Amino acid sequence: MVTSISAMKHEGSLHILRFGPDPATGAERYSITYAPDDRRGGALPPYVVRSDSDLRRFLREIELGEPEVSRALTDVKLSGRVSLPSIVLSNDQLSRYGLGEMGIIQSVISYLST
Repeated sequence: MVTSISAMKHEGSLHILRFGPDPATGAERYSITYAPDDRRGGALPPYVVRSDSDLRRFLREIELGEPEVSRALTDVKLSGRVSLPSIVLSNDQLSRYGLGEMGIIQSVISYLST
C-alpha cells in the first residue's frame, strides 16, 4: 500500500496564545503554533486567527470534538494561552494553515519582518 506524502499524519502539540483585541475591530486575535513530536525542532510559524469564531472554526476543522473546543476556548480566555497535546494533523493541514516547520532561511526572514 502506498501512502501519499500529503496524507501523512503527525502527532504533536498545538499552542494557542491570545494576542488581545485588534485595535481596528476590537475582535480577539490568537496565534496558533504546532510542534510535531516527530521533528527535531526549528522555528514554528504561527497561524493567526482574528476572532473567537475563527478560532472555534479552526479547532473544528482540525477535528477536535466539541468538548475539547469549548475547554480550549475557556482556557485561552482565562489564562491567555493553552496547549493541546496529542493533536494529529496531516501534511495537507500543516500546509493549509502554514504550520509546518520553517527552514533556517524562512526563519530569519520571518524574524526580520516582525
